[in-house]
Amino acid sequence: MAQRYLAEARSPIALQDVKLSQLYFKIEVLGYQAASDWERVADSCEAAVSHLKLLPGKKPYAVFFTFEIGAVSAFLQMRRYLDADEAISRSVVKVPKGHLNWSLLMLYLFISKLNQLQLEEVKKVYAVVTPFLDKMQAAMAENWRIAWAYYAFMAAAPVQVGKFMNEVPIYSKDKEGSNCAILIAQLIHYLKEGKRGFVIDRMDGLNRYKRRYLAGDLRTAAFVGLLSCLVKGSFNREKVDRLSGPYLERLHAEQSISDIELVRYELLWEKVLEMLK
Repeated sequence: MAQRYLAEARSPIALQDVKLSQLYFKIEVLGYQAASDWERVADSCEAAVSHLKLLPGKKPYAVFFTFEIGAVSAFLQMRRYLDADEAISRSVVKVPKGHLNWSLLMLYLFISKLNQLQLEEVKKVYAVVTPFLDKMQAAMAENWRIAWAYYAFMAAAPVQVGKFMNEVPIYSKDKEGSNCAILIAQLIHYLKEGKRGFVIDRMDGLNRYKRRYLAGDLRTAAFVGLLSCLVKGSFNREKVDRLSGPYLERLHAEQSISDIELVRYELLWEKVLEMLK
């Protein structure tokens, strides 16, 4: 069915129309996303932008944004962070500061810099966004607070865990989405603070969460398995290393980044291990 729509939308006449061209490329991109073919997602998004620019008439930036943000997302999936940074820099100047699309682009820049471990650059991005946080849509503001919690862990910066949990009420209820990112952030910050009793307590809940909600998120399920090794190995580095092998294999076997994976789990796990004796 989708292929028939693509064929119809791809006709020479249809592709001279902005809306039909958007429809054609959106269907194409969705197909590649469903197949986790991120190289083709990026190529299709860039082809869409190029094609739309050639069509006659003045077009608002919103016509291009879906494809520009789609390319950024694909670059992040492929760990092509420099390409992501470049694509963001081209797009962000076209959007007013404080706009929802601007906030999303800046969040992707934050995530890109964080995964490159450019922690000073991450702080600079956050400093630019901070004046707009209180004016953002509530869900977007929570995305930023969750992202900052992961930065703080990677940078060994202090976080008041109780305050953080109170600042993310929307996603705390999102049982099949970002709530897991919140629970992981809570646990690793307790680990950083040396509160191992809290880690053990939260690990029980996280394991139940894994069994109930993470069947389709293989990378997050594998990372929760890694975290469980902390308790099983009594927080002893040598024991944890022995126990973690199967979960690391599962993590490496699944290359598509989880939607809630703000820092690649491989990097996050390395930081977790630094806190063990």
